[in-house]
Amino acid sequence: LHFNSLSINGFHSTAQFQVTYINSYGVFTGPFEITATNKKGVSEKITADRFLIATGLRPRYPENTPGVREYTITSDDLFSLPYPPGKTLCVGASYVSLECAGFLKGLGFDVTVMVRSILLRGFDQDMAERIRRQMTEYGVKFVGAVPSKFEELEPKTKTKAGRVKVYWQETQEDGTKVERSEEFDTVVMAIGRDAVTKDIGLNVPGVETSRTGKVKGRREQSLTCPYVYAVGDVLDGAPELTPVAIQAGKVLMKRLYGGADDLTEYDDVPTTVFTPLEYGCCGLSEENAYNHYGKENVIVYHGVFFPLEYTVAERAEKEHCYCKLICLKNEKERVVGFHILSPNAGEIVQGFAISLKLGGTKADFDRLIGIHPTVAENFTTLYLVKKEGEEELKATGC
Repeated sequence: LHFNSLSINGFHSTAQFQVTYINSYGVFTGPFEITATNKKGVSEKITADRFLIATGLRPRYPENTPGVREYTITSDDLFSLPYPPGKTLCVGASYVSLECAGFLKGLGFDVTVMVRSILLRGFDQDMAERIRRQMTEYGVKFVGAVPSKFEELEPKTKTKAGRVKVYWQETQEDGTKVERSEEFDTVVMAIGRDAVTKDIGLNVPGVETSRTGKVKGRREQSLTCPYVYAVGDVLDGAPELTPVAIQAGKVLMKRLYGGADDLTEYDDVPTTVFTPLEYGCCGLSEENAYNHYGKENVIVYHGVFFPLEYTVAERAEKEHCYCKLICLKNEKERVVGFHILSPNAGEIVQGFAISLKLGGTKADFDRLIGIHPTVAENFTTLYLVKKEGEEELKATGC
């Protein structure tokens, strides 16, 4: 219902702003020209001075894996299932895979996550490992492997999940590989997403794309075709986040037609991974900070804590709540990375993100008076410096 309401609201907004809506599939067929074909096969040519590509991404399937397209679903399908998913395998280490695994486990289902290597590639790996530990304690199982085959044992119906046998190879300590298998009711593929640009004729106007089909551009404008623009996930290098796409679309339209000169700021974009214990972040990961500025120029302040509301309920998550600030020594300890693993992390990082935008320093955080007893106040009292090889910190109350 929620997803349907978003589509309906979007359709009504086009009418409200006198935008002509054409429910057809568009393909570039010439300079400044596309051909739009509707469901009945009726086509019409449309010309324009500018074109905006906003086709987004679709879930990716692995190649040459028997049964993957026939017997698995994606996160797009998960929310419209007419039956309970039952015992579920989530394949992939992306935030989509972890979020799906988390909420399914919260609903009481048996859940396993199969990952090739690290979790949350591109995110801070210290935080990713903490998420793995928390989710394991939460009851989610992790398997380090890649599926090699999917075999249907029982077909699914309109009211009941089927049964799928999943095969993979497990590497032993001595390097030998042993074939393993397990049966699941539902398998969710979440290994990544690719741009929906393959069949829209971008080669006709000469729009250059990346390996994954994203439009290569600068400030939303194609590098190789000046009258084609792109916003959202389909723009190479842009964060794959819905609010980023919305903001970029608004800013671009104001620049093209409203006389404004504003540009979308793609740096220091706050985001949250909605795992059972939320992970909110803004700015650089430790790895990126070390690579960009040099490890000798980076200092990390961190702390473990547990929220007040966990003390009575004795929630197990209290041992995993953690926050840190990544700062530059040679720039008066300017904060370049903000990370927190806690309940309501998204609400916290949203407000603090403005500090990074404005060049806030560790001293600014220290001068800030905290609201007691809240989770966010922990950022006003961070004094422990992270050291390589140190023992795990012990949690303290808010």
